[in-house]
Amino acid sequence: MFLSLSIFTCCFSENQEEIDDSIEIEGNWLVYNGTTFNQMIELSNGSMKLYGCTNLPDGECDVVFWRSFDGDPYSDCQTYSIEDNTFTRTNCVVNVFLEYPTYECDGNKITWRDDSKFNWLRLNGDIDNCNL
Repeated sequence: MFLSLSIFTCCFSENQEEIDDSIEIEGNWLVYNGTTFNQMIELSNGSMKLYGCTNLPDGECDVVFWRSFDGDPYSDCQTYSIEDNTFTRTNCVVNVFLEYPTYECDGNKITWRDDSKFNWLRLNGDIDNCNL
């Protein structure tokens, strides 16, 4: 048990926090694909809506674009819940995915244990000093 705890403890930097009840996950999150914010995710009352950047492939999809965005979601049939540091997402065909997030930047950035997932940044959060 001590070994497990030591391994778990070593993997978090000072700026990372496990998901807990004190940080609100609901709201709008930008998905950063390494180049631009190509998608926005809206989390509200267990409902998950996905929005795509209409400016791609030639235009910018930066924070300024998303703060003024007024479009319809391309997907609004997904649901989510969070419990015991596990983000459970159910897609439109009822496939369930368990994902393990970690907050950074005072709750304004989410990184995922699965490195193949893109980071999420809170749309109206203080992300100026967050490492994308």
